[in-house]
Amino acid sequence: MFRFIQCSDWHLPPPPGAGRPTALKQRLGMISWRLNRHRRHRREVFDAALRIWRQTPVDRFCVVGDLVNFALPAEFRAAAAELTALEKHALVSLVPGNHDALVRSGTGEQAAHWSRWLRGDAAEAEGLAVWRQGPVAVLGLTSAVATAPFMAWGKVTAGQVAAVEDRLRQLRQDGAFRIVMIHHPPQTGAAGWRRGLHHASALRETLRRVGAELVLHGHLHHPVRASLPGPDGPIP
Repeated sequence: MFRFIQCSDWHLPPPPGAGRPTALKQRLGMISWRLNRHRRHRREVFDAALRIWRQTPVDRFCVVGDLVNFALPAEFRAAAAELTALEKHALVSLVPGNHDALVRSGTGEQAAHWSRWLRGDAAEAEGLAVWRQGPVAVLGLTSAVATAPFMAWGKVTAGQVAAVEDRLRQLRQDGAFRIVMIHHPPQTGAAGWRRGLHHASALRETLRRVGAELVLHGHLHHPVRASLPGPDGPIP
């Protein structure tokens, strides 16, 4: 039996001394945090979840992005410490969210501090990672990109879609149970243009052709149960 915990959208409060945001989008995010978001993303809630996760027998944590808020270097270091602690309990797979890529420097900070959880078992196409654990394969697709202020959309590229189709087909032939994880929800109507997954139709068409056994996403901040059409029936 393969047991995993999906978690996302930690939005960890910035650590003391994290520094002042400099980019406009970071400054706007800080205003939003001080006015409202700090009430929703409380450290004590995350700590309570951590206690449950550590008490649960599990083979892998599937972490589906938005660990930080402003993409400040100190935030990435603090989140890396939490990922390291999780890794003592089980393997960790990670894809970034839009807050982790809030500004262009966020991609470099991810590489500097989170690379071992973002990388798969072997080199893959850009924006794709694959982890194999027994009969289970976890495929991580990066949808997070830096966007303009007041935007939180993500995207998948034609290259990503082609690469994930090839890997899904290979893994199907191997008889693997295929789990796809992506921060932005790929199903129709899950989020509007400002917050949704651009070019999602190409990914949905790939899943319709070659299938997957499960798709995990984050971003919406509430539990979602949905499905996508697959070759053998709905994909949850």
